[in-house]
Amino acid sequence: MNPSTLPESLASAARDAEPPAQSARAVDLWCNFVAGGWSPYDLDEGLGGSEECLVLWAESLAERGHQVRIFHNSSRPGEETTRRGVTYLPHVRFNPYQARDVLVTWKSVHPWAMGARATRCIHWSSDVEQPWPAKMLNRIDVFLTLTSFHREAMPWLESSKALVIPHGIDLSHLDRLQRQTVPQRAIYASSPDRGLLTLLRDWPRIRLHRPGITLDVFYGWRQFRLCNFQNPQAVAFREGIERLMGQEGIRFRGQVSREELAAAYWEAEYWLHPLNRAESELFCLNAVKAAYCGAKSVVNRIGALQDTVTQWIAYDEFIEGGETIHDSATFPVMDWRTVVARYWEPIFQGR
Repeated sequence: MNPSTLPESLASAARDAEPPAQSARAVDLWCNFVAGGWSPYDLDEGLGGSEECLVLWAESLAERGHQVRIFHNSSRPGEETTRRGVTYLPHVRFNPYQARDVLVTWKSVHPWAMGARATRCIHWSSDVEQPWPAKMLNRIDVFLTLTSFHREAMPWLESSKALVIPHGIDLSHLDRLQRQTVPQRAIYASSPDRGLLTLLRDWPRIRLHRPGITLDVFYGWRQFRLCNFQNPQAVAFREGIERLMGQEGIRFRGQVSREELAAAYWEAEYWLHPLNRAESELFCLNAVKAAYCGAKSVVNRIGALQDTVTQWIAYDEFIEGGETIHDSATFPVMDWRTVVARYWEPIFQGR
């Protein structure tokens, strides 16, 4: 499925003209600590979904004339670098007492706890967070969530501060790598602990109804190992998964380059995600990318998949041979420049 064959409402959402650029702002973003660190130069070789979002969001802001800095822990400790107009600095360079124009926090409240101030104070949430102390919540102007499910999972959040803003995707990158669907090819491309065990246990039943189906498993174990290297239960879980991946028709691809994964979305007939815990997916970039590339979404439609998956086959039906397509309202697929122009710039201006 390419943009010219997308449903009209989805295609227009993806390609709507961007509003004109707003007045330039100086935007600082504080990123949470990530085990092992990361660099924007890892984007093409494969970043986590959260870090990919930050890089593409920041570059879209820079392209529209804003000055952007990201404070994070680099995979190259102490590194200060600039990529496509965005400056990346180590956390130790962040001065909470410095006067700022716009300050955004991502998956961390640390700057607000330190008393940081700015003309516009924005928290960009990517977790189901516990209630904030009133004093700290009062320091921010806007608390951003990713989907309706994410917003509703935090009923303590004041309506006056809460906004739902979807992620964008890099449509031009996907379009450049378009290729033909390979019949009966399925992919799994989320963290292994979010549903892979269920899928592998059900694989014999799936093959019973579709003898020619194959499964490519992406994502890999790097982040899982970094976060669980001393946890014997996590080690046993990984070893169990690895044994089950020895079944016929399954190929473990692990963490691959951004280009390889984009090609896999296009080639897949099925994108499989038997999500096992609603709060494990608060957006799911994989869902949006796979659907844009024409893969049939086979899901346990809970969590944010209720928002981002709009045409799907129920996983429980699929493992019994069914392929009924269910439909709901279209999710607005947009590239990052459109998301920045339509949602972020008005927030910067206080609207």
